[in-house]
Amino acid sequence: NAGALKSAEMTLLGVDWDINDSLTFAISGSASGADLRLSQSLVHDLAISLVAGYESRQYRLDDVPAPDSVLLDSRIPLTVELAWRPNAAFAVRASAGYVVWEELEFDDSHGYELSKKHPDPTPFCGISAILQF
Repeated sequence: NAGALKSAEMTLLGVDWDINDSLTFAISGSASGADLRLSQSLVHDLAISLVAGYESRQYRLDDVPAPDSVLLDSRIPLTVELAWRPNAAFAVRASAGYVVWEELEFDDSHGYELSKKHPDPTPFCGISAILQF
């Protein structure tokens, strides 16, 4: 059984630069990672983005590999995202990418490293819909 150590996320840094009317560059950072995003508007409500990120998460583990151990999961994903936003309240995003680097570290309850793994690079894809009111 794994449970997240941190449930709230707060943005610590955010910069948006409108390079021109259709091209933007954004940097965002939080306690759990950071993103660099280059976005190009294709038409009024459709945009494509290239995203390079760094993600870091921690999970408390009950019994595996040791009692009260912690899993530290760090990764660098590279993503291409297509976003359709017909109005301010609704958006649909499709993304595909590759986790180019990942490290899984298991520490005991005192913070001593028990094991460290570097999984093979992994492709991913996803789709999401966002409704805001």
